[in-house]
Amino acid sequence: MKKIAAFVGGMLACAAVALLVVGWSMGGGALTFNSATFSTSGSLNIPTGQSVTINSVDALTRLRHMWLDSGAFVPQTTSGAGTSTYEFADYYTMNDQIDFSATETEFAQVRFTLPPEWNSGPIKAKVYWRTLWTAESGVAWGLQAHAVSNADTIDLEWAETTICTDVNGTEKTLNITAAATVTFDTPIVKNDALYLRIYREVTNAADVIESDVSLLGVLIQYGESPVVSETW
Repeated sequence: MKKIAAFVGGMLACAAVALLVVGWSMGGGALTFNSATFSTSGSLNIPTGQSVTINSVDALTRLRHMWLDSGAFVPQTTSGAGTSTYEFADYYTMNDQIDFSATETEFAQVRFTLPPEWNSGPIKAKVYWRTLWTAESGVAWGLQAHAVSNADTIDLEWAETTICTDVNGTEKTLNITAAATVTFDTPIVKNDALYLRIYREVTNAADVIESDVSLLGVLIQYGESPVVSETW
C-alpha cells in the first residue's frame, strides 16, 4: 500500500489538481481510496474524524520542453544548408541561423538525448524561422529522425518525414510553425542518441517563398514520468 496522504477531517488540497475517485472503502473510522487520478484543479473534503489513505495515484502527463538552437545544427556535407549571422538594423539584434535555398533541397542535423524522466511518449516539434522575403508566402519544413541505442549502427535510414507548413510575416518577424509529431521507425529506448534532420521541401505546393528561409531553432515537447530519475 502506497500511502499518499493521510488527514483527519478538514480539506485535502491537491496542489492545483483534483482527485477523481475510482474506488473507496471505509472501515474502523478510516476512509481508503483504492485508486485516484489527478485532474486539473480543486480539493477534496474529508469528513471530520476520518483519515484518508490513497493506495495509488495516476497523474496527468507533465509536459517539458527542450530548445534546440540553430547553432547546434550541423549542415550536411552532402546537400548541406548554409550558415550565417544576421544583425537587424534598428537595435542590432543578432541571430545565428541555418539558411535553406528556395531552389535546392538542403539539410541540417542535430543530435540530442532526452532526460531519464521522459515517459516514452510521443515527441513533438515546432520550427522557429525567419525570412527576408516581404510578400506573404509559405514554406514547408521536413523533419526526419532516427534513434540509436548502445552498440547500434549510427548511420540508419531516416524515418518517415513529418511536414510542417507555415506562412511568413514581414522580414522582421519571428515565425513559429504549429506543433507536429516527430516520427521514429523503431521504439526509442531511454538514453538513446536521437538524430533530427530538417530540410526545406521546395517541391511542396505550400513552399512558395522565393528566397532563402532561415532556421532559428526547434522547440521539442515531451512527456515526463512522475517517477524519480534513475541513478548512475
